[in-house]
Amino acid sequence: MTNIKQLIRKRLLGVTIFLMVLALIILAIAPNIFKIVDAGHAGVMYHTLGDGTATEQGTTYGEGMHMIMPWDKLYVYDVRIQERNWPIEVITKDGLTIKVEISIRFHPNVNTLGLLHKYLGPDYVNTVILPEIAATARDVIALYEIDSLYSDKRVEIQRRISDIALSEINKQNTLNNNEPQPSPNADFGVGRIQKYILFEDLFIKNIVLPQAVKISIENKIVSEQEFLRYQYLIAAETQEKERKRIEAQGIRAFEDSAHISILKWRGIQATEKLATSPNAKIILVGTDQKLPVILSGDADAKK
Repeated sequence: MTNIKQLIRKRLLGVTIFLMVLALIILAIAPNIFKIVDAGHAGVMYHTLGDGTATEQGTTYGEGMHMIMPWDKLYVYDVRIQERNWPIEVITKDGLTIKVEISIRFHPNVNTLGLLHKYLGPDYVNTVILPEIAATARDVIALYEIDSLYSDKRVEIQRRISDIALSEINKQNTLNNNEPQPSPNADFGVGRIQKYILFEDLFIKNIVLPQAVKISIENKIVSEQEFLRYQYLIAAETQEKERKRIEAQGIRAFEDSAHISILKWRGIQATEKLATSPNAKIILVGTDQKLPVILSGDADAKK
């Protein structure tokens, strides 16, 4: 009986030591086994002992905790809409060097996240998007004069930068012919299948000019506004002149048709109105050269 107890104690000690060592090993490799994907993120698996990056549709890892093999790696990407601002030095058609701040909103396409990781990498913003946007902005703004950035052409410039830059980036987003193609019934928008990055908007957020250029442009704008104001005043006076000319033609036509001057006609109208008025008055009818003379009867009575 004593021998059995000693044997159990020896084996129990060995099992305890083994479990403790196993627990330490698990704790040591736990960060490589248990991975957490935060909200708004997605993971791409790299199989060290397999085929490398998992690029097939539906192989991305969603939010939450995942258990992987300790020799594999899980790369986590932010797939929410992101905004980046870049100050870029450009030269206008005038030969002036200015700084513009380009703002762009985008997010990775979760359906092709494995391909983005394989061909562009986690630093795709700095290696692909920024260089293309900067190069396109310089090329487009070089076609315009400085004051165009302060006029309605600014929208046109933004649209041209956006169309050209995003078109060039999307050329790099085409799926490799050797990669597995997504199912025709895949639940994502038409035209988005072959893109790594989805773009929402691009615009010129800020323009920094040399002080001398800024003052010159402001003075030019003030002069243009003054010129427009003078043009408005001239147009108003011209219209008033035309109105008076038309009114004079109407008076002339009336006098010719009625064979009486407009002053006499208005005098007659005034006399008729006074004659029907209940107020006391004395009316001296004038001659052809004189208008009627109107005297107040009440005023004479008071005298």
